[in-house]
Parts: sequence; C-alpha cells; structure tokens
Amino acid sequence: MQMKRKTQANALILALSVMFILASLGICFSQLMILENRAALNYSEALSADFLAQAGLEYAVLKLRQDFNQDLTKTNRDWLYRR
Repeated sequence: MQMKRKTQANALILALSVMFILASLGICFSQLMILENRAALNYSEALSADFLAQAGLEYAVLKLRQDFNQDLTKTNRDWLYRR
C-alpha cells in the first residue's frame, strides 16, 4: 500500500509539473502574440505616415510648379500678407 501511494504521489507531481510547464508556455505565447500585434500596428502606422508625408511633399511641389507657371506680376490672393 505504501508503494502505491508513492507511485500516485510521483504521478501527481509529474502531472502538475507538466501542467505548470504547459501553462507557462501558453502565457509566454500569448505575451509574444501581443508583442507581435503591437509591432505590426507600429509598422503599419509608420508606413502610413511615410506615405502621407510623401504625398504632402508631392502636393507642395505641384503647388509651387503651378504658382511659378503663373504670371508673377499679377496679385494672387494666396500670396497676400495678412496680419
């Protein structure tokens, strides 16, 4: 009877150890997924900001080209100084 209890105790310790290891792996995996999700979101936002900045530069160049193609002796309301 004593030997059977030792075997059951060892089996219980082994089962709890395996459960602890699996729970730890699950927690690590979920933390890693949260980190990867944040990294993907940061990359997406950085890429969007880069495209927006590039579009703004192209728009500014377009506006400057349009203004320089106009007659500079005429008064344009966009160029007036306002206080």
